[in-house]
Amino acid sequence: MPPAMADILDIWAVDSHIAADSSISVDCLLPTGIYISLDVPRDATICYIKQLLWKEAHSYPLFHLLLEIDSYMFSCVNQTAVREELEDETRRLCDIRPFLPVLQLITRSCDPGEKLDSKIGVLIGKGLHEFDALQDPEIKEFRIKMRQISEEKMQSLMGLSLMNWLKHTYPPELEPAIQDNFQDKLYGGNIVVAIHYENCQDVFSFQVSPNINPIKLNELAIRKWLTIHGKEHEEVDPYDYVLQVNGRLEYIFGDHPLIQFQYIHCCVINRALPQLTLIECSTIKTMYEQEMIAIEVAINRKSNNLPLPLPPKKSRLTQSVWEIVQPFKILLVNGSKLNTEETAKVHIRSGLFHGNELLCKPIVSSEIAGRNDHVWNEPLEFDINVCDLPRMARLCFVVYAVMDKMKNKKSAKALNPSKYQTMRKAGKVHYPVAWVNTMVFDFKGQLKTGDLLLHSWSSFPDELEEMLNPMGTLQALLQIWSKLPPREALELLDFNYPDQYVREYAVGCLRQMSDEELAQYLLQLVQVLKYEAFLDTALSRFLLEKALANRRIGQMLFWHLRSEMHIPAVSLQFGVILEAYCRGSITHMKVLSKQVEALNKMKTLNSLIKLNAMKQSKAKGKDTMHTCLKQSAYKEALSHLQSPLNPSVLLSELCIEKCKYMDSKMKPLWIVYSNKVFGADLVGIIFKNGD
Repeated sequence: MPPAMADILDIWAVDSHIAADSSISVDCLLPTGIYISLDVPRDATICYIKQLLWKEAHSYPLFHLLLEIDSYMFSCVNQTAVREELEDETRRLCDIRPFLPVLQLITRSCDPGEKLDSKIGVLIGKGLHEFDALQDPEIKEFRIKMRQISEEKMQSLMGLSLMNWLKHTYPPELEPAIQDNFQDKLYGGNIVVAIHYENCQDVFSFQVSPNINPIKLNELAIRKWLTIHGKEHEEVDPYDYVLQVNGRLEYIFGDHPLIQFQYIHCCVINRALPQLTLIECSTIKTMYEQEMIAIEVAINRKSNNLPLPLPPKKSRLTQSVWEIVQPFKILLVNGSKLNTEETAKVHIRSGLFHGNELLCKPIVSSEIAGRNDHVWNEPLEFDINVCDLPRMARLCFVVYAVMDKMKNKKSAKALNPSKYQTMRKAGKVHYPVAWVNTMVFDFKGQLKTGDLLLHSWSSFPDELEEMLNPMGTLQALLQIWSKLPPREALELLDFNYPDQYVREYAVGCLRQMSDEELAQYLLQLVQVLKYEAFLDTALSRFLLEKALANRRIGQMLFWHLRSEMHIPAVSLQFGVILEAYCRGSITHMKVLSKQVEALNKMKTLNSLIKLNAMKQSKAKGKDTMHTCLKQSAYKEALSHLQSPLNPSVLLSELCIEKCKYMDSKMKPLWIVYSNKVFGADLVGIIFKNGD
């Protein structure tokens, strides 16, 4: 089967022509209304295009009306359909990927809030204008609340001391608990550690207790260096120094025993010599001050596009649901664009669920015929009173097509054997063709009323087996239960436990977790987000709070969410959480943007290899890969970044000759980096796209 081809309308799609001199025609619009077309390399920087345009504009009318070149910058419409201002002129055209090769020269004056919105939209892969256009009050309220939380977090960072900032930005990686399986790996009950010294070639080994804390080790290392250099009478404060793992953005500090640090523990278990560097805190202070300046600018930013306060609503009469001792009713109006045969009749099967528990007998509508539109205007009354409906009740609909005979066997086998399976009644066959669920109560706990438009799904999920305990029983138990161990509490976040108080109790138990334990379960917790009935839940707030407090957790959460932004069912929910994280961690956005850019390059390279795999030998394909990696656009994007898998790992210089790709179907890339710091250790990562 031939490989899939890229979209022919995507002008940035990879093809077999990878020559560095491949060019593209870019239309440039000047403030004077003059239009100039330029042929530039696809990997040209914005600075290069700007200089070329300025040189060309000299020969066009109205050039004398223009200001100095530095007074202008380019803007374009990006892939998320948002106007993006290209302030960073070192970026390359092929990395920016404008929707069309059209650049507008504009004056450097713009609302800083719009700039930030544009950057966030590019970073998360979904323009914020799409969220702004939604009229859903739940989305608006959630975004406003999360924005307030994020901005409060930004303000709290301003008061951090240097070491507290270091703990937030580069948190120490610790073992959840100290095991006793390392005793036989020690040297006379001690650990041997090699310590390098910043800005000199000295290296000394120390044999220390596994329970020594980093400050004591700092003191030993400083005293040794001073003694060797004849300065033993000098007084140096060990708190002015910190230990860094060689070649990594990982620091050994705090009151923890040395053996509890993951790097030290791993070295001991593998009988390797830990390599640390003693650096002055002034080195870290430079990074600290840069981030504090960026945070201060962000806090002082006055955005013109803040949402306007809602006008005061007129008070309306309300009634407690507990007072409504009447059956729950809905009016089934109509269905449109149902995927059924013209000869088929259609009926709706509706039920009320709490998790997987059916609350009352399902209601079936009458059968009607139609082509595109099916009109019922039929009231459906359920055998349960409104006062008995649980807070997290769901109203579920399944659309059935009624046929006189069975479809062919091939079609029958393709049906999903879920609870909404094909039924046979009175010699007729009922096929499920669509389904949709909606909450009975809205995000404020108010009973939904009025017209409701529901967009149905045509694929059916697998049936879950476990059933929720009788309602009320579990809520009563929560009042007397002690906190469960976090691992056991995870079960209460399953789909089978939709009750708001049960889930809040489970999240409360998770707060006992250390950040190291949370990192192990973060992927599962992100998947659990899909079971949440509303956006503003205890779990979403817990994950956002943890991410903003610990940058390593933040990066993991970012990528777990970002990797599923292409899925329509979760792109809105995950997108607004990503937006909140970016607003509360603006200084982290630059690092994440670099990672997104690198992964886009890897994806493009992987697509190129797949495209040529059928036409080239393995050796030729490897040469093509190396030729591509040698291009400046790829080399810059893939060098000097923090690993998306672990922010402590630095991916510095590409070892192009050692890079290759695997023979499996998806042609995963094996990218090798050389870390020149202390020993030139090689670091390899595998990138796999698809499957």
